[in-house]
This record gives sequence, structure tokens and C-alpha cells, in this order.
Amino acid sequence: MADNFKETAKKMSKSAELTKDADHHHISCYLAGYVVESYLKIIVDSVSSISQTPISFGHNLTNLNSGIQSALSASAFGPARLRPFIIDVSTQCPNIFRKWNPSHRYDVSCGWDSDLESGNFSREQLICLSVITNMEVSGII
Repeated sequence: MADNFKETAKKMSKSAELTKDADHHHISCYLAGYVVESYLKIIVDSVSSISQTPISFGHNLTNLNSGIQSALSASAFGPARLRPFIIDVSTQCPNIFRKWNPSHRYDVSCGWDSDLESGNFSREQLICLSVITNMEVSGII
């Protein structure tokens, strides 16, 4: 069965928002990171000049984002219609980019337990979800 990063992003986003609203900030941050990861994997999957598969990157947002940014600067970067949907998550989603790692689900000292942090993560994952939705509406995915 093929991975469905688009549907995963939608489900994780909804769950992240529900858990944030229920003051379960730690799990909300955990789920929000998967939305950003799914967005990056959608892009990787759409760009033929990236030789690695989305899964081969694991959960490493830095490597995923770097692979996309490197490919973006290359002339062989995928279809031109994809370019408007490429965001640099290191600048658009800085909290998730710097602080998210799935292993933090066991780490109560990672700082995810605050309303402020889950709010930051929420805003950032919604940026990626919006891009995914726009890609879907535009027929990119």
C-alpha cells in the first residue's frame, strides 16, 4: 500500500487541533510535526530530481527541507507549476523545524507542554496544511 501523505497531514492536523483545544499541548505538538513532515514528503515525492524516496528521509525535517531547497536551486527541479507551493519550513515553521522530533513524545522536558508552544506549532502546521490544500485544489496532488 502506498503512503498517503496528504491524508496523513489532514488527519494529523485535525487531531493536533482537537488535542490543543483540549489542553493536551504535548500531544498536539507531537501531531503538528507530522503535518510539516507530510508536507515535505509530498514535495519530495513530486520532484523527480530528488533521488531519495520520501520514506528514506525518516522523520528528519532538516534533511527533507535541505533536499527540497537544494533541488529548488537546480535547473532540473520538477514541474514549474510546483514551485509556487514550495515553502522553506525552516523560516515558515521555525518552531516545529527546530524543536520537533518524534522521540520527544517521551520527553516531558522538551517544552511542548505549554499553551504558547502548542499555539506556535498549531499556527505553523496550518501553514503547511493550507499549502497542501492549495496543491490539491490546483490539481498538483
